[in-house]
Amino acid sequence: MSQGDRLARTLQRIGCPKAKHFTGESLEWLFENQPSLPFLEWFCDNISGDNVLSEDELTRYEELVSSGEGILEGDKLTEALSCAQGTDERVERSIDAIREEIESLKRTSEQTNKRLQKLVFHRNKLSLHQTRCAHQLSQVSGVEKQEMKNYKKCLELSQVDSNEMDLAISNLQQIVCDLTSLYTQQGQERDNAKVFLSQMSYQDFFDSEEKFTSELTLYTKKQFFEGIADMAGRGDKSRYDLLEISDPTALLIRGESEEVTMNDCKELARLQSVFALSESKRIDAEASRMGVKTALSLAKEKDRAMLRHHHVIDQLLLQRSRYEFLSMTLEVEAHKHRDIHRLLCAVESGLQHLSSSIEERINKMSEPALLPLDARRGTIDSRDVFVGHLHKMLKPSDTPDQEGQLFLTYNQLVDWSSRLIGRVQELQYTLQSTQQHQENTLRKLEVNVQQCQKAAYGGSTTAGGLPQLTPQRLGDSLVQLEEVLSTLEQSIKDIIKDVEGKKKVLRSDNLKAMKRELFVCFFTDTSRLRRAIAELAARVDAQIVSTQ
Repeated sequence: MSQGDRLARTLQRIGCPKAKHFTGESLEWLFENQPSLPFLEWFCDNISGDNVLSEDELTRYEELVSSGEGILEGDKLTEALSCAQGTDERVERSIDAIREEIESLKRTSEQTNKRLQKLVFHRNKLSLHQTRCAHQLSQVSGVEKQEMKNYKKCLELSQVDSNEMDLAISNLQQIVCDLTSLYTQQGQERDNAKVFLSQMSYQDFFDSEEKFTSELTLYTKKQFFEGIADMAGRGDKSRYDLLEISDPTALLIRGESEEVTMNDCKELARLQSVFALSESKRIDAEASRMGVKTALSLAKEKDRAMLRHHHVIDQLLLQRSRYEFLSMTLEVEAHKHRDIHRLLCAVESGLQHLSSSIEERINKMSEPALLPLDARRGTIDSRDVFVGHLHKMLKPSDTPDQEGQLFLTYNQLVDWSSRLIGRVQELQYTLQSTQQHQENTLRKLEVNVQQCQKAAYGGSTTAGGLPQLTPQRLGDSLVQLEEVLSTLEQSIKDIIKDVEGKKKVLRSDNLKAMKRELFVCFFTDTSRLRRAIAELAARVDAQIVSTQ
């Protein structure tokens, strides 16, 4: 608090007219005058409302003066005081009792005021809290309606999504059942409903192909190899009959006469005579005929052979294509089966992961701590780990352990919680009282410091300010010490600067650096100095020898 504020409060306390218009800043200039400063401080500390006459007292004084009875002065005052001496003791005693009662009432008033301030503070907090709650409650209705609309909308969307999800799950279930039935059919069902090509029997196909191969082989032999034996002379030998003329007795045996035989011989002779010419003509004609015939038959035979050949090749290609198509179909089906197997394995792993996560969520959601409490239940569920730990935390240290206790009750938990709340409130109250006590102690300390300051500097009227408490010798010593410290600081800076310069010279000049090392060795290590001098002498000798 500034000096001007103290003076303004003192003027207001004694009831000075227009004191309310004064401020501390407007009265600060009065304390700038040092001679009047002790009086102003005494006035602020000692003058109160008891030292000033009230308006009622002034009025009564004026009435006493105007009544003409006079004012007790001199002998009259002495006489009145002598008459009043008999009652002085009773008055003094009553005054002491009144003073004690006043002091007790003051203490009671101070305590009451403190409690009143606390109650006012709590009342203000409660009123603010009530206002805040009322404001929030006024806003809750609109928020509740809006949230109810949002809830209904979300509920409808959830129902639609749930129906779609149910339909999708039912379709998926049907598809999975159909897919499962393709791979899980057994016995007669598998024989009756063969879906995959790999499930069918290939015996009929192989039998038909074998039959087709045999028929194609017979057809090929018939078309390409039949008649070769006739062309090679392996036909019917009864068609050839040779005339035998070397043995005439054979003719007689067969019943032919000699005349006939002679005629035949003549005819044979004639034929032999014309045989050469006719044979040559016949050979020429036959050759020409056979050439033409051969050309015609060769042309026809080549066309038929090519057609038969192409027909056989087409049949073979068809057979090969059927086999390749069957192999390709089986391979494609096997590839699809492998893809389906991989997909089903992936689906199985995903479903297992989802199942484990759902089980974990169900376990978490089934914890008693997340479920609403049953008001009818008086004991704590043993599975409720959170409430169990809370029970252990709130349990007072002075409570004996009950080994035979089978159940933990909510009543104990509520009782211990209320005790804890009471202790917290007591600690808060104690903390507030301690803070107030500290504030009062600081105020008293501040007042004591101010009183000590007044006692020390109250009679000082020096124009240069407050008197010095430090002796002159001590002040001179401090000044000399500061001068010595500044001189030492400057000397240290000069030495550091000189050392830095010498370091730069040593870094730039190797000879000076070597000289410095030799000087150090001269004072510290003589053996090292001898070794260094011997090395230098050896280097000089070596340099001399190299120059020669």
